[in-house]
Amino acid sequence: MYLSKSRVSNYGCDDFVNNVIAIKDINRNIHKAVNTVRSKVKKDLQEPDYTAALAIEFPKLMNASGKYPTIKFGGCFIHQSPRVKFMGRQKQESCELGDLLVLVRKQTMDGERYNAALLQFKMSDKSPEELKKDGDFKQLFLYENWPEFEIGKLKSKYDIRPKVVNQGALYCMIQETIPQFYMAEPMKTMSYCHNNTFGRFLVNMINRQAGRAISEEPARKDDEWSKLIWDLIENSLNTKFNRENVDYKNVTRLSDGFLMLINKLPDIDSIINGNDYNGVNDDDSSGISILFIDIDDREK
Repeated sequence: MYLSKSRVSNYGCDDFVNNVIAIKDINRNIHKAVNTVRSKVKKDLQEPDYTAALAIEFPKLMNASGKYPTIKFGGCFIHQSPRVKFMGRQKQESCELGDLLVLVRKQTMDGERYNAALLQFKMSDKSPEELKKDGDFKQLFLYENWPEFEIGKLKSKYDIRPKVVNQGALYCMIQETIPQFYMAEPMKTMSYCHNNTFGRFLVNMINRQAGRAISEEPARKDDEWSKLIWDLIENSLNTKFNRENVDYKNVTRLSDGFLMLINKLPDIDSIINGNDYNGVNDDDSSGISILFIDIDDREK
């Protein structure tokens, strides 16, 4: 996990939201992040390695650019995505909840505002791409219908509403030829367009035109979406992670950048003293990789 404390820069939050330079910066640094991970891999680049690029290498590059004094980037990576269980059309089903949680906190004069989106990665150099795997159809059913579901290790059920496709859960198409990411709504036939890059998506997230808002307090139980996201955050920050293919070994999730999140969670001592964790072979993990963007939009 990495978050810069540097405040020396050329651009503020408004510039980031409105300036196309920011979109180009994001997409260019994603390309660099993927290539950084590619240089470390022991085998072929695999889907989790693209997740690692966004969660680990990309934040470092954005912070190092020194262009955005009021915006800090951070992230944590876990190899396995959490699996959920739910009643499908005819029987009990199981699928991944998502590969990456994008979380935005904006500090304003009126308080804190949080925005979140779950992303499921799809590898494709073709447009359009049609779903063909059984697991993909299970997840499509989850993202389209939001049946009540549970995550094994959390031992908690979630009943997300409304029961329709929403901006809280999206597909992220990975183009391998020239490393890039494109966004798509959940559907059987997916396509990406060059006007909807990951850079544009993040700018929209910051501007609250993408993603789905969550409560600023983890203790709220009336909002199932907020409960899910805060539970994922707590369980993701409670561990160390490993990814042998790119030589990440026992890397702690607890860094200064996430302390503002940890201090909001109810069981701080348990999180700080959490056991070491090897997520490489854990198929029922309750944690999820996180890309975190922290914005200070208060008047100075």
